[in-house]
Amino acid sequence: MLLQADREHGSGKPSGLICRSYKEGSHKQKNVKLTQQGEAFCDLHIRTLMQAESNALMRLPAQQREVFFRGLEQLLIGLEQELAEN
Repeated sequence: MLLQADREHGSGKPSGLICRSYKEGSHKQKNVKLTQQGEAFCDLHIRTLMQAESNALMRLPAQQREVFFRGLEQLLIGLEQELAEN
């Protein structure tokens, strides 16, 4: 399973993209971290996408970037309001 978080069949080897374990002294709180496979996935897909997004934004003239970010900020404020109401 792609996002499997548990250890595979008690082998002690992490499987999937993330590994979770209980925080020391707690049976409720968990630590979650990327496995080597998860790091590789992020490097290949997430970080590549973030760099492409940054490059695309930098192609816009400064004034258009400012307008874009003001609009995005208003969208986020609206989303926060919607979520608070529901």
